[in-house]
Formats: sequence, structure tokens, C-alpha cells
Amino acid sequence: MQRIVGIFTSLFVAIAIGGNVSSNVYSSSELSNGIVNQQKVVILTFDDGYKSQYSNAKPILDKYGFKASFYIVCNYVGSGDNRMTWEEIKSLQQEGHDIASHTMNHDDLSTLPPEKVEYEVSQSKQCLLDQGIKPKSFAYPFNGGSDDPAVISAVASHYELARTATDPLAFLGCNGGGSSECDTNKYTIMGWSHDSEKKSNTYNDQQMFERFVDVVNSQNEYNTNGVNAIPILIWHKIDNSNEEYSTSTNLFDAELKYLHDNGFTVLTMADLAYDDTSKYLKISNKNNDNTQEYIPNNQNDFAARMTDAENEYEPPPNEEEEVDKEHLEEDNSVQKDSIDIGERDKTDLSSKSQSDSNDKNEEEESDSEIPSAILQFIKEP
Repeated sequence: MQRIVGIFTSLFVAIAIGGNVSSNVYSSSELSNGIVNQQKVVILTFDDGYKSQYSNAKPILDKYGFKASFYIVCNYVGSGDNRMTWEEIKSLQQEGHDIASHTMNHDDLSTLPPEKVEYEVSQSKQCLLDQGIKPKSFAYPFNGGSDDPAVISAVASHYELARTATDPLAFLGCNGGGSSECDTNKYTIMGWSHDSEKKSNTYNDQQMFERFVDVVNSQNEYNTNGVNAIPILIWHKIDNSNEEYSTSTNLFDAELKYLHDNGFTVLTMADLAYDDTSKYLKISNKNNDNTQEYIPNNQNDFAARMTDAENEYEPPPNEEEEVDKEHLEEDNSVQKDSIDIGERDKTDLSSKSQSDSNDKNEEEESDSEIPSAILQFIKEP
């Protein structure tokens, strides 16, 4: 009885603190039906392969169940303590992140002769392939060459898509203008450099957070009838060094928390595809290339991402084991079948006390009817 009272007390606390705890976490069934937020979509990207992207950004991405695209400069990999190693990069890929190309040496392609452009573009793809990584997209260092037809042609020979860093919004249909130059749109996809804007305007963290909120919501006026524009966000270093092109861990956490708490659908560049018929970009669905629904490249993986965000509130396994031990001490005849409350065996009870057994069944049955989003507040030892 005491436990049941505790359950209802925790329920009211949950509502008072956070409202509907699970309102911004999409379930597998919602994704299968295409029921996701069609006005709030962002793509997260990181440039240059800084070590802090793995050591500081990744745990925060994991915290909210998000995946991102990491643009790698091949000759930077493992070069000093502040760059990721191949092991770390491949670990990101294995965990569902997108790994993409950012040239061999981070040179401005607009300043290079054609043969060196070809080397920077093609060899950077090959170096990723040599590591078992097949990059789908490319990013122009310094945006150099993103307006040069010869450079774009070199990029188009090796990649499906390419990203710049020049504007807060990427329009899926030729920047919304119906331009006859649609064919080049997939190789000049607009991205927004978070760190460049912070540097140019000498923003402090509070000012930068406010600007971030403005940018991610700037899509609203274009997305009233489906997905027409997506902010593609670019970070570099995630640390507390206060260096140029650095974002503090607290600011980065606050920005991702804002996306999570406000129901944004978070994608990677690999979730974009180009429709050769309409000559528009679209959200890719691996199982149906004609869909325009907000279902990413791997629907099951995306559902798992959202589940990860929900599961972060589950207590550590040791806590649940302590709960089981307490129940075993109260009634040694209960045979534990699973640590999970929703999967415990409610039938194999001893005949020590029929009354005690019935009470135990009622108590565990009540647990199984509590929504998983609320269980976070009641599974304390």
C-alpha cells in the first residue's frame, strides 16, 4: 500500500515538474505512421574532426538520443591531441552517426588548380573508403569553390550531396525560388556556421543561445505545408577553451536540450536525398524512395534514437537489482524471472501466505500499468 501511495505521489511530481514527460519522444508506431513534427526539423553537423567532438559533444548527443554528421579532414586524423583518431571516428559510425568528407588538407578549393582540386575531393573519399566508411556528402572548406562550376563538377563526380556554410536555412527546392539551376542545388546545400556567427558578433553564451533559437525556428514560416526548409547547424570545437570556433559544453547542452524539449526531429546529412524527377531535395526513406514523410534513412535506427532519449531516465541496473533484493527479503518464495518490472513473473509464488502473494501480485500489476515515462520517478531504491 505504501508503494502504491508513493507511485501516485511521484506521478503528481512528474506532472508538476515536466508536464507530459514523453510528449517530445516519438515512438516506433508514430514513426511507422509518419506522425512526426513536420514544422521542426534540424540537421546537426561537425567540421574538422576535433577530439572534443568525441569526448565532449558525443556524450551530450547520447544524452538526448541524437545523431550527427561529422566532416573529416583526412590528414588531420590523429595529428595531435586535439584531433580524433580513426578508432574514434569508426566508433561514431558504428553507433549510427554519419561520417562525411571535408578534403585531405582543408585547403580553400577556390585557390587550387584543377588537378589539386581533384586530389582533395577524390582522395578524401578514398581515404574514408580505406577505413570502411562510404561518405555520402562533402563539405567545402571555407566555402571555397562552392560557387565555381568546375569545382562543383569535381565534387559531383564523387559525392551525392555537398554542404556549404553560408546561410541559416537549406531550402529543399532550389532555395525556394524555382531556379533553373536546380541541378547544382544538391552540391550547394546551405549550412549555418554556429561558431563563425558567434565569433563575428562576439556573442556571449546567452546571446548565442538566443540566436540559436532564432535560427532553428526560422524554418517555421516556410514549413506550414510540409518540409520546405531545414536549418543545417555546424559546430567545430565543443569545449571550454574560449578559443575561436569553440562552443562551451554548457551552451551546447542547452542548445540540444532546447531541440529535445521542443520536439524537433533531428537528422543527419545522410537522411537527405535528391529527387531527380522533381529536382528537389527530400527527406530520405530507405524503404520508399518516393516518400516525403519525416522518416529518416533508417527508420528503425531513428526509432532507436528516440527510445535512447526516453531510456536515459531509466535507473542504472544496480538500482533495479536492489529493488529485487528487497522483494526477495520480504518473501523468499518469489522467483525472480527478470529485472524489468514489466517482465517479472507474477505467477510462480510459494504458498507461504496466500494473502501476501495476492498483495504482491496487485502491487506488481500496478507497476506494469504505469507509463514508462513516469517510471523514472518511482524506481528509486
